[in-house]
Amino acid sequence: MRATSTSVLCSPRRLLIAAGLAALVILVAAAIASRGFEPRVRQAIVSRLSTSLESTVELGDIRLSFFPLRLRAESLTVRHHGRVDVPPLLVIQSLVVHLNLLDLWGQVIDRVAIDGMELNVPPRPEVGGPRLPMTREHAGGGTPGVVSATSPLRTPGSP
Repeated sequence: MRATSTSVLCSPRRLLIAAGLAALVILVAAAIASRGFEPRVRQAIVSRLSTSLESTVELGDIRLSFFPLRLRAESLTVRHHGRVDVPPLLVIQSLVVHLNLLDLWGQVIDRVAIDGMELNVPPRPEVGGPRLPMTREHAGGGTPGVVSATSPLRTPGSP
C-alpha cells in the first residue's frame, strides 16, 4: 500500500523537526528581544535602587538570560546622596540574580550571587570615630541608619 500525502506530512519525524525549528525561532526571538529590553530594565533598577536607598546609583552593563532565568549586572556603585567626598557606601564588581517566574511579580528575590563587594560603613560621630564631612541635611546629627564600625554586630537571639 502506498502512503497518503497526509500521513507523510504528519509523520513523527517531521513533527519533531518542526517543533525543534519552532523552539529555535522562539529562542532566537527571545534573545533578540532581551537585548532591546535590557536598557529599560537597567534604568528601572537604577531608579528603584536610587529611590529606596536615597542615594546615587551607578550601574554598568546588564545581561538578561531566559534559560535559566537570571540577570547579570556589572559595576554597581551606591553613593549616599551622590557624595563624592567620601568613599561610596557600596561597590559590587558583578552580581547575578537568579530568578523564577514568581519573582517577576513579587518584591523578594531568593538568590543573588555577589562577586567583589566593598562595603564602607562610616562610624557615627557619637561613638568617637572621626567625623565625616556631612551634608547640611545631616548636620544636626549622625547619618541616619548607619551602623557603627566599632559596635559589635548582633544577630537575633544573641545577648
